[in-house]
Amino acid sequence: MKGYVKNISSGWAYAMKRSVRPGGEIPLTELFEQYGKKYDMAPGKEFIDWLQNVKLKDTNTWRIVYGFKEGNQDDIDSAIDPQVTTQQSSYSAPMIAKKMQVDDIVNLTVRKAREVLPKLTDLGLLKYSLSEARQMANKDTLCRLLYKRVMELQISR
Repeated sequence: MKGYVKNISSGWAYAMKRSVRPGGEIPLTELFEQYGKKYDMAPGKEFIDWLQNVKLKDTNTWRIVYGFKEGNQDDIDSAIDPQVTTQQSSYSAPMIAKKMQVDDIVNLTVRKAREVLPKLTDLGLLKYSLSEARQMANKDTLCRLLYKRVMELQISR
């Protein structure tokens, strides 16, 4: 089978008994050897549908590209499932640069903080936010995330 499964997210993802780096690809032949024969599926459309609907449902993380001639970018672009690309574009919003304030960071939920904090590089802002968050109740997890990010930035400098 010609094609691959690509991690289009910004972080590492775990699927199909392996960790895949951002932008990493897994050949479909490899996946078919591992799963297609095990579940007695035919190569091609049946296996691709199974991957999309059972194993790799998250369209924000995975893109399945199949049925192209090697080395031809036009075929790769046309092989991308149109349903997947329309779903991605309908969920995406334009990036708007906003200067984060201490209050913005301290009031983040943990889920949102896990998305936002790796993008922040202002060490002074993060340190001040950490000292403010330490004084507040129910901010233990946020403090751990802030502390971890501060340490990462200090080590990298």
